[in-house]
Amino acid sequence: MNRFAAAGVFSSMQLGRSLALLASTASSTVLLVVACLVATEQPAHAYLDPGAGSVAAQVAIAAVAGTVFGLRRWAAGWFARLRGANADATKPRD
Repeated sequence: MNRFAAAGVFSSMQLGRSLALLASTASSTVLLVVACLVATEQPAHAYLDPGAGSVAAQVAIAAVAGTVFGLRRWAAGWFARLRGANADATKPRD
């Protein structure tokens, strides 16, 4: 047993397996929920005006853009810590 295993630190392989299991479980749960919703479908008798589609598209685009921005910011900080630099090194200089 190496010192990292004794300290309770995950190896990258163990972490990868854990993340794969989590993703597999999450995707299975989402598929089960979608299948249940489709199986119990009923008529809504609702009205959607023509502008509702553009609002839904705007929300989807904003969600994707926000996710990309957040992931880029997280990755920049993570790589800065890997290089041993402080987090302020990723900020542009004046």
